[in-house]
Amino acid sequence: MNEDGKKDYGILIAQKAERLITAIYLVTDLIDNKEPLKSAIRTNSIVLLSSINTLAQPEVKDRITEYKVSLKAVTEIISLLHVGRSAGIAA
Repeated sequence: MNEDGKKDYGILIAQKAERLITAIYLVTDLIDNKEPLKSAIRTNSIVLLSSINTLAQPEVKDRITEYKVSLKAVTEIISLLHVGRSAGIAA
């Protein structure tokens, strides 16, 4: 893949991440503001967005670390959403 292709792909990935985080914010908007689960999900969402945006840049020094940060954030978001659903906090 040439440099332009890598740049375009990075932009596409960043845009998809923005859509995903927007959807997470819409879902968590249904959760009470006093619920710690809401802030935990949103915090991990921002970490994920930041990491994905870093990965979208062609000159990333430690790509493996950013992948690990992204994977950890995704795993935590999924786990928190499962807990919320099981507890009846999030549908």
